[in-house]
Amino acid sequence: MRIAWFRATPPSIAPLIEGRDALLAELQQDYQITVISAREAHGFVVDADRRRFDLSVYEMTNRRDGDFIWPYLFHYPGVLLLSTETLHDSRTRILEPVLARSEYVEEFTFNHGVPPDYRPGVFLRGSWPMLRAPLLASRLTVVEDDGWRQRSEEHTSELQS
Repeated sequence: MRIAWFRATPPSIAPLIEGRDALLAELQQDYQITVISAREAHGFVVDADRRRFDLSVYEMTNRRDGDFIWPYLFHYPGVLLLSTETLHDSRTRILEPVLARSEYVEEFTFNHGVPPDYRPGVFLRGSWPMLRAPLLASRLTVVEDDGWRQRSEEHTSELQS
């Protein structure tokens, strides 16, 4: 089985969560895993087209170094590993440089059910989760604890009704 494992930095440089490196090492004994950081990401599409990956895993954070993961998550759904309860700032950084106000408002509304209190040139920062889109784009989501799982499920189900 071929697995594409997207993460901000390779495990040998900066592990995001201690247990994930152990999991990755364990899985590498039985599976062919390609760790994809921002540097390798541009070649992923070509590699995936030549010889398909059976599964993609995405370690998502709200940090800047993981922003590159968003388009791959939406185009190649897989397992989403969340290490934070909000992805708002990460998503905003992607939309901000192109001043994609309408896209930001549309995605914010999709994620939260209401449009943001948007003022021209000012993108919100803070505690808005912006999780609905990545949760729905994933085949499976893994979070750190049961309370977090329940909050994510409640948030997503509220918006689906």
